[in-house]
Amino acid sequence: DAWRHSLERNGGVPNARLQGQRLLHACAMTDATRLASEDLARGLQLTARGVHRMLRVARTVADLDGRTVVGADHLAAAASLNDRSFEREPAA
Repeated sequence: DAWRHSLERNGGVPNARLQGQRLLHACAMTDATRLASEDLARGLQLTARGVHRMLRVARTVADLDGRTVVGADHLAAAASLNDRSFEREPAA
């Protein structure tokens, strides 16, 4: 199961609590995927905190997909959860 596997990989720490180098190590991204994450971050105008949030979600999506490496598809899924283009301004 994805939860158990993530805890084993992260030394008992859930994906939601990963930070810095530990998060990057857990994502195990290829150079191409790392570049894709940078492109997404720029396109979505994410802060550093937002990038880390996206990576943690992408790591979880990859776990649910049974993958040891975060791929571009996992990043896209995580980024889509951050897309607020569907939100509208409140009615006056």
